[in-house]
Amino acid sequence: MGASARLSAGELLERLNAKTAGSLVDAKIDLGDAAVGVARERMLEFFALLKNDQDLRFDMLSWATAVDWMDNKIDRFEVVYGLYSFSHHSRLRVYVAVPEREPEVESLTALWS
Repeated sequence: MGASARLSAGELLERLNAKTAGSLVDAKIDLGDAAVGVARERMLEFFALLKNDQDLRFDMLSWATAVDWMDNKIDRFEVVYGLYSFSHHSRLRVYVAVPEREPEVESLTALWS
């Protein structure tokens, strides 16, 4: 059984748009990789899809970080996740906006532990 070909950032965004039906608040190619914004309320469902869907298979959560936008965005904070699919040799960045009044996101530990 041979290795899968790399899934391009454009192909990945097409797959995500087809499978998420309204979950994405933003989708773009940034620095050669696909990058998407997801509503905080839908993030667990979205990340489960990324990991478990056979057409996506993002099997590694590589890193997570946070950004404080101060007064530059409506939601002051943003949590950013980097994922990798070994099957498709693809990277994906996921942005989740977080309001200052409730600066919390759901844990992804149960998916990638």
